[in-house]
Amino acid sequence: MCKKIDLARATASGLQTLLNSGEITSVDLVKQSLEQIELHNTRGLNLRALISVAPEKLALARAAELDAERAAGKLRGPLHGIPMLVKDVVQTHSQLGMPTTVGSLALASAQVHSNATVVDKLHDSGLIILGKTNLNELSSWKGMGPMNGLSAAGGQTNSAYVPGGLIKGDGVMGHSVRIPMEHRLDLLLRSRPDSALLPSEPK
Repeated sequence: MCKKIDLARATASGLQTLLNSGEITSVDLVKQSLEQIELHNTRGLNLRALISVAPEKLALARAAELDAERAAGKLRGPLHGIPMLVKDVVQTHSQLGMPTTVGSLALASAQVHSNATVVDKLHDSGLIILGKTNLNELSSWKGMGPMNGLSAAGGQTNSAYVPGGLIKGDGVMGHSVRIPMEHRLDLLLRSRPDSALLPSEPK
């Protein structure tokens, strides 16, 4: 039986230690993460943190591939085999099974034929992109004074730690359904083009 992980408090480095020791596998992490998303995204705590989730079959196949690489001694980097989320403003190829809506129903059926550079970089680093998070619809370009964390595609995000939901000025990234990273992805995606690990644009 695999080790049960407290995903709300785990860190990327802590998960990597468990993966390297063989206490858990990336397949285990994906299964447990999907269970928590199913439990609390639109049910349970009703966090509405995610607009879309990777198809289970694809996510598990990706995790199994990375587990096999680890077993063969091939590690792509310190984030190898760890599941994570990207905000739904970040372009992902249709083959990943998650639309890029920017929170708008008008884009729900749009077909995207390439990944954003940062998505390719994350993939090459061995991360598993498990879902796309909610956001202000059209990244707050819909009109003046939008409600934070509200979109037509994802509904209103809610905080697991604040009575009544979202803190004014806060976003869903960093709340309890997030896939644990030691630095929030929204900060990563704002990194300068000369960022060493994951440049936001190709050089």
